[in-house]
Amino acid sequence: MGVGGDGGVPRERRHVRRLVPNEWLCYRGGMGRRWRFPNYSLLAQAVQRELERGDVGWAWRILTEAVADSQAASDEELVGIVAGRAEPTGELRADAGVAAMAEWLCATRSLPVPRWTQEGWRELDRWWFVVEDEELKRLALVESPASFAKRGIFVSLSGLSRL
Repeated sequence: MGVGGDGGVPRERRHVRRLVPNEWLCYRGGMGRRWRFPNYSLLAQAVQRELERGDVGWAWRILTEAVADSQAASDEELVGIVAGRAEPTGELRADAGVAAMAEWLCATRSLPVPRWTQEGWRELDRWWFVVEDEELKRLALVESPASFAKRGIFVSLSGLSRL
């Protein structure tokens, strides 16, 4: 692993510092599994912070970290993480995105969807395409899961995987 000018952090791990402040990392489950976001309020805050900086790419990458965490989670662990209401951040894209992600992750496993994800204000007035490319936007219109599309967020299925 190469080490660069980022305080001795290996190049391959630099993005983790930006994605997740150390105080947000926690361990859940009997296996001591490391979770980037112990609850969706913290996930929403991290997404909101990047959107306010104007960095939509990093905001989306943070949001997709939830997909990576959920892949290793048991159903019980996933339900526990998404159960607590994500408090409003003041950035509607963050609030809608986190609700869409929680609903989608639960739906893909046939788990109960948390009530807070259905709050009507968590919908965008203007559509948000996660990509700029016109061809990819058309793909996102077709592929976007219902939990995202109903909130005005359009992303391809490959865009939901960890970047």
